[in-house]
Amino acid sequence: MAKAAWGEILETLSEGRSTTIDPRNMTFKPEDLRVNSQSITVGLHRDAARAVARVVLIHNESSVLDEASNLLEEAIAKKWLFPVHIGCNILLVKGDEELPFAAHVDQLKMELTDVSTASESPDCKPTLTIDANHTELHLQQGSDLAREMAKELSTKDPLSALTGLSSETDNRMKPELHSQQLTINLRNLHGEVSQSLTQNSSSHDVHQKLLTQNRHAKVNIQTVSFINEGLPACVFQLNGLNCHIKQDQQKSVTVNASSHSGELDLKSEILPLPTEMSASILNGQASAGYTDLNINLKRPADGAYLETDVTAVSMTAKVKDTLNVGDLKSGASFPNEMTMQASGTLFHCDKDKVFVSPQLQFSGNSNAVIIKDGLPIPFYLKTDAQIKDASYIQFSNKSSFSGNKNTTRVVSGGDYSIKDTIIGPAKINLLNLSMDKNLNGHFKADKASVDLDKTLQIMGKNKPVSWYTKLFLKKKKLACSLETPIYEGNIDLKRLKIKKLKFTPTTRASLLDRIICKALNWFICPILKHYCKLSTKLRPTSKKGKQKNQRNLIPVLSIKVGPFRARFDLPIPTSMIDHHSRRLSIAGALHEYGIQLIRPGYMELITSQLDAIRKGLPDSMEKALTSLLQFSKDALNTPDYSGAVTLMAQQWPLDSIAALLTTKTLPAELMNNLLAIIKLFSSLKETQVTALLLASTLKPQLTADKFQQVISDIPTERINDPLALALHYELTGSLRKAKSAYEELLANIPDHPIAGVRAACLLLAEAERNGDSDIITTAMNYLLKSALNGNESAKMVILAFTNSKDPAVRSYAHLYAAAWYLKTEKNQKDFLKAIDHIESTAQSTDAYQQALQLLECRQHNAQLIVHPPSKERSKGLQARMRSMNTYNSKTHSIPAADAYSLGVRMLYGADGIPYNPNQAMQLLQRASEDGDYENRTRLHLQLCNLVSG
Repeated sequence: MAKAAWGEILETLSEGRSTTIDPRNMTFKPEDLRVNSQSITVGLHRDAARAVARVVLIHNESSVLDEASNLLEEAIAKKWLFPVHIGCNILLVKGDEELPFAAHVDQLKMELTDVSTASESPDCKPTLTIDANHTELHLQQGSDLAREMAKELSTKDPLSALTGLSSETDNRMKPELHSQQLTINLRNLHGEVSQSLTQNSSSHDVHQKLLTQNRHAKVNIQTVSFINEGLPACVFQLNGLNCHIKQDQQKSVTVNASSHSGELDLKSEILPLPTEMSASILNGQASAGYTDLNINLKRPADGAYLETDVTAVSMTAKVKDTLNVGDLKSGASFPNEMTMQASGTLFHCDKDKVFVSPQLQFSGNSNAVIIKDGLPIPFYLKTDAQIKDASYIQFSNKSSFSGNKNTTRVVSGGDYSIKDTIIGPAKINLLNLSMDKNLNGHFKADKASVDLDKTLQIMGKNKPVSWYTKLFLKKKKLACSLETPIYEGNIDLKRLKIKKLKFTPTTRASLLDRIICKALNWFICPILKHYCKLSTKLRPTSKKGKQKNQRNLIPVLSIKVGPFRARFDLPIPTSMIDHHSRRLSIAGALHEYGIQLIRPGYMELITSQLDAIRKGLPDSMEKALTSLLQFSKDALNTPDYSGAVTLMAQQWPLDSIAALLTTKTLPAELMNNLLAIIKLFSSLKETQVTALLLASTLKPQLTADKFQQVISDIPTERINDPLALALHYELTGSLRKAKSAYEELLANIPDHPIAGVRAACLLLAEAERNGDSDIITTAMNYLLKSALNGNESAKMVILAFTNSKDPAVRSYAHLYAAAWYLKTEKNQKDFLKAIDHIESTAQSTDAYQQALQLLECRQHNAQLIVHPPSKERSKGLQARMRSMNTYNSKTHSIPAADAYSLGVRMLYGADGIPYNPNQAMQLLQRASEDGDYENRTRLHLQLCNLVSG
């Protein structure tokens, strides 16, 4: 119909005359609709806003987008849409008294274009464009509204139905974020949302000829500012914000965002930190800013991980008022004017590693405090530190079979400089540590000095200082400059060069102190500079103990001046002395704190060979194992050997080995290489767990004698890891000791994925002999916790025990399998599996009542869990609903199968069927009249009686 005809309709409506318009069966529509207004006011009611928010939030992101796509595809195919242009000088949105929200938009323009297919092309790209000169949003008490909505949408945890697995609550008082008023300002907003549609040649439906190819969203904003009054009080401004989001047909998502600059001012009296330490807080005042920030995100279609890249030309954080981090037991207080600057690659994250390699600079000049074990340790801190050409990589390896997650933190070489630094009694003009890709370099200290008076005070806190030490050190300062080379990550003190060594008296020094200073500088310092030789070594704890075991060795510093020699035991870990070169080991020092220093060449070789093993092909696996074993021999005497083997073991692809074992018998050469890998991993305490897990994996293809020979390479006395000790007991047949060791480990780490499964298997074997329900419950709780932590084998064990000959074990296994499916419910298939397991729970067992409670939890969540059915299944369900409605009151005429299927779905609001407990009860009663469904409906009808009662 022409524009004039559409205009007549609008005129009719504007005059208040009634008319009927059926948008799904229009015989007319405009070629182009344009609406312009000076001002528009929209009222927003609290209940309406909550209803819309509720519908959006209970659906997942994918289902909302899919539903919108389906509507758009159908609307364009049926030619319901037309181009629209809306202009408004002022748009006002106001909430009611219960919804304190207001929005003001200037110069708003909205356009909907490309909404129909051209005759010469079957494709189209409907695009919604929004432009606004200035947008201002105000929301009062937003945090209260968010908490109310979260409470309304909170589901009842299925675990609360199980004995010993009630949802844990933290009774400690925790600070909460609070917003009294939030103001958002947007200037010069331009946004585009488009969806590319193409011809769907496979569809036979005349109204479903279009198929979504991809979705795009673009946003450009000149300035965005957020002002929050509350906790924390902050002002955040972004300038030159550009964002592009794309989702392809396979539903992989890419996000590219950039901002020219930004600033943040934050002030908080108390603020919870997003860490595992729930008591951690932050208070104080700080600011931050950046220039040319770029963020790139990519999520694959399966949503398994998020690849992230963050870069910036410059990023600065500054403490404006004393900033406290931590809690009363552990934390730190950062002084005023502390500043950190970063640039370059701030953050990169992909499937199995995190990479950080920025250029860093840190400076400050004030008093600081560290709190350790509840005791404050104050010190004066002045520094200007720089880090260049360094990298930090965190590798992650989570086994889907065992659920165990290993994280390996790795650093390589770099240039570390500290200038004008004062820490307590020490002052350093320049401290530089530099290492290249082979971990060779130097360590320099220029004009380093120590206030010996302050040093004496620190020494006196532990034990009294001797009178002669005080005589020579009091009221003096010692300054020095020194340099020593670094070879393969080791500092060789034998080649230490002392370029300057001088004692100076303080202003409070007496005449005697000054005379002693002169004497030290004339006689002692020249001798020390030219003849002093330092060295480190390891000595046995006793004359008889010449063993090479690290436990029997003590680090020693040897000082030699001409014919005189002195030795001092060093209060440092043995690992900080390289056992081959007897030098100070940087790699050993970092290894002690769980960080591995590995040269890039080693790292690349290890990760590439592990990737080859993950492919699961015998030939590539054998070559990779040979390469790794040869590498371990070549790198044996290098300082980063321990770190390299630790990286290899912690990232070892056990899943690939296990998967290969299920398909074929391993060739002899491949098996020998794997046994050699076990022996390699057995040599380090950090890698013994991987050695034992690999041995356990290979056990089915080893003879009993061969397996015992492999395990004997790891004697119990060399094991100091609690999991490794428990595994060793189990694999050597000491099951009672193994069970005790696992339970002791689980007492400290209740969710430990490996210990939980292995302890549960031992307990269930015992329960099948004596039928103790407490033991069964304990074992199943271990298994469910492990399964929920991603342990695939725990889930398989639960499912395997659903076939147990013991009725109690079998029923509990069905109960816990149902709990797992309901706890991780993602689709209708999970729901139906849970129902099958619940219905298999024997009425004669203690698990039956818990099964009813589990169903009660799911019924409570009926209106909060939505899994929209597919188009095909939706049509089938609608047909069955129409068929049921035709029976009306003749419920007994409905087939039992349909009555059961629809009744269950109505009782739990599943599969797109509206929640209706009354009608569900009628349908289930009808189904129960059929012998095939009598037992299956029993629990559901009991629940219906509870609900109606």
